[in-house]
Amino acid sequence: VRLLAKASLDHMAAAAAVKYWRGVAAGPTKRDYNHPYAFGGSLAGMFWMYFGEAPHPNEELESDEIHIITSAYRPPRAVVHLARRQFQRPTELYAAKPDWQPWRNNFGDVALKYRETTYFGKTFQLGSLLKGTQEDDVNGFKLLTESAERGADVLMAGPIADPTKLGSIQYTEGNLDGESRVAQCGPVAIYLCRDSEIPFLWMFHKDFPVQMRDGIMGIETETTHIAVHPVGLTIEGVDDVLTQRARFSEKSGELIKKWPHLKVVDSAIDAKAPFYGFAIEVVEKAGSLESFLARQQKEAKVIVETKPGSDVAFHGVGGRSVRIRWQDNQTRIERDGKERDWAKTGALYQPAGDSPVIIEQRKETGRLTVTAGGERFTCNVTPEGAVAFQESQP
Repeated sequence: VRLLAKASLDHMAAAAAVKYWRGVAAGPTKRDYNHPYAFGGSLAGMFWMYFGEAPHPNEELESDEIHIITSAYRPPRAVVHLARRQFQRPTELYAAKPDWQPWRNNFGDVALKYRETTYFGKTFQLGSLLKGTQEDDVNGFKLLTESAERGADVLMAGPIADPTKLGSIQYTEGNLDGESRVAQCGPVAIYLCRDSEIPFLWMFHKDFPVQMRDGIMGIETETTHIAVHPVGLTIEGVDDVLTQRARFSEKSGELIKKWPHLKVVDSAIDAKAPFYGFAIEVVEKAGSLESFLARQQKEAKVIVETKPGSDVAFHGVGGRSVRIRWQDNQTRIERDGKERDWAKTGALYQPAGDSPVIIEQRKETGRLTVTAGGERFTCNVTPEGAVAFQESQP
């Protein structure tokens, strides 16, 4: 029983290490209740006690942390190295998850519900779900960029009416409609929506410069440049009303600070667009935002076809490309010209393409492997409940 408990804790810590970075929770995540700042939410606040590496301590401690304080358990060294990104970057990871309550189903035939893609750049982390943000408490698209002062800054986007619900709509009405799809290939992605009249919003730090060039939005963070190309919509710029809504909430007739460090960019859907959204590329910062945008305007390509379904391709300036073919319920994705094989990318964790193994757990094998920081951790659990651990150098 003690060994199975340790195996469960190791698995939980490894899963958290993928999403924890410098005191901030990356995406995609279940039960994202909208905390776009350092130590926001339980994941970042709790696992900071194991993983650290934030530029300042957590000041929003929760009662759940008592379990860590009073427990002798510590994650394996390789898992801590994974959380601290002590592996070769850039690299990319696939993850496939069943419903969060698989015990309600037949364990021999658990359907995969969530298809994740996570790209670990040198100074940023981009994560997405195939279906984007479409559920009450699931975040389907989030970008973290490194910050010397804050650990990491959060950029969220989605076809959500209320900017305070961009992480998840939290079971509210009228904030989300239609259906979405996201195709991601490393630092480039396409996010589309259809059968909805709710435009896309983008929310990020108020100090990030924003420039527009020929309809393309350029954003400059401390460490990255970001280009957002509209598809079937027009990016309208910073919205003062929505920004005020994100920064303050009203209680008993008084304005209470919510997220005063953020601003919100709005968009308008083209009247005849059968689907709408955006393509995005994130690059490590080099040169000015003006030169980056000029290159995006000249070299990046967005190709849109509206028949027979939603077909959009995006070629970024960094050499990566992605295409999404979305017709009825069938979604086909091409990454750098090669179609993603859903049957071969159904592991709980596996490297994407030729990426090295940082965390791997193939379906129904009972074997978890984490390789980071010059350490390798493996855990094997048999169907009969026998548990074996090994820590070594790869």
